[in-house]
Amino acid sequence: MKLTDRLIPTLLAAAAFAACSSPGRTDLEVSQLFADNMILQQNAQTVICGRATPGTRVSVQTDWDYAMASYHVKAQHYQEAIPYLRKVIKHEKRKKQKARQWFLMGQMQAIL
Repeated sequence: MKLTDRLIPTLLAAAAFAACSSPGRTDLEVSQLFADNMILQQNAQTVICGRATPGTRVSVQTDWDYAMASYHVKAQHYQEAIPYLRKVIKHEKRKKQKARQWFLMGQMQAIL
């Protein structure tokens, strides 16, 4: 099976809930229909329902940019990968992972 046979459907219909976070101690309850690493339709509006303490700030993070950057790097389309990788770096919170992504960025720019 080719990479594109597996990756394209994933790019079209996958989103991972990497974080549903809120500052401080609050009660956050998302409907049982929603979970980490669930699959949603890309570029479509999705209503996410649940309960939280009034005033709680909740964020949902997707990994479209990571998937697109990965696809373009593996296909050796480095110029196309750079904008997606920049977005991934901007949102990455883990120091080691961010360092790896910056290293990859430098390697791609050296090739170009």
